Amino acid sequence: MMKFLKSVFAEMKLVSWPTLKENRHDTWVVISTTVMFAVYLGLLDWAFGSLMTSIF
Repeated sequence: MMKFLKSVFAEMKLVSWPTLKENRHDTWVVISTTVMFAVYLGLLDWAFGSLMTSIF
């Protein structure tokens, strides 16, 4: 178990962590993409709902 933990800590030292600026940018990309897909799917839902209402 100790050998495993030592290897985990050794690997974690080799990880290149993102900077605060990179992290903020990536966060905004995820948020904006999520909002765009939500609006797109909401418009599709509204369009299909209106179509079904007019048919039936």
